[in-house]
Amino acid sequence: MGNKSISKPIGELQDECIRVPKVYDWVTDALKKEVEVRFTDEQLEQIEEALEDPYRRPLRVNVKTPKAPPLFPLSGGDSEKGTNEGFYCEQIGEKRQVTVSVSGKLVEAELVDLLFTSDISVLVLDRQGKTVVKQNTNVSIMESFVLCYPDGTDLLCRVSKIWSRVSGGSVILNGPFTPSVKLEVVFCVDVQVEAEVKLEVLAKYSDPRSNDIKAPEVEEQCPQISFPGQRSEIYPGLSPEKVAEEESES
Repeated sequence: MGNKSISKPIGELQDECIRVPKVYDWVTDALKKEVEVRFTDEQLEQIEEALEDPYRRPLRVNVKTPKAPPLFPLSGGDSEKGTNEGFYCEQIGEKRQVTVSVSGKLVEAELVDLLFTSDISVLVLDRQGKTVVKQNTNVSIMESFVLCYPDGTDLLCRVSKIWSRVSGGSVILNGPFTPSVKLEVVFCVDVQVEAEVKLEVLAKYSDPRSNDIKAPEVEEQCPQISFPGQRSEIYPGLSPEKVAEEESES
C-alpha cells in the first residue's frame, strides 16, 4: 500500500472557544522530617545474634520508601487525587482567608494545611544482604501553604519523590546495637490549584501528519560459531623451542 500525503488546507487563524484546565497557582517544595524508629526486644536479640557471627557482620541499615509515579503526565490517575500505594497527601481543615505581602504589595490569598503521609520500612541486613530484621513505620508531616485558591477551584496535591537516609551512618561494625535508629525523611511535593475554564483563542484546526517515517528493517540472523579464546602463553605454555626462537628474534 503506497504512501498517501495528506494535504493541509491553507486557512487563516480565527477565534475559537476551548475548554482547558487553568492553573491558578503551582508550588513545589521539599519537606524534611527527622524520625526515630525503635526495634522490639525480639528484634534486638536477632541483631545481637547476627553481630556475634563473624560470617554475618558487619551489618547495615537500609531504608525502603515507596516509589512515586513519574512526573508526567501532569494530571490523571491516583496521583492527581493525592493517593498512591504506600503514601498520600490530604487537606486538613478548611482554607482560611489571609492577607500577605507579595513584592511589597498586600494581596488576598488562602492558607491551607496539607498532611503528607508515607509508609517506610527499616531493614537490618547482614554481610550477604539477607534481612536480619524488618521494622515498618509510618511517617507524617504537615505543612501550611499560602495559595491563590479561590472558590470554584480544585486543589491537586501529589508527591513526586520520597527518600530517606540513616543519620550518623548505616554500617554496624559490632555490638551492642542501639535500640533505635534516627532517620531523615524527605517528601518532594507538588501542589496545584486548577479549574476548568473556557477561553477564546486565536487558532486554527490542526491536521494529522503523514505516516512517512520508516523504521529500519532488521533481519534475524543465526549466531556465528565462536569458541572461547585460549591464552596459550599461560597454558599449555610456550615450548622450549618457541622460547628460544622468540629470544633469537629479539
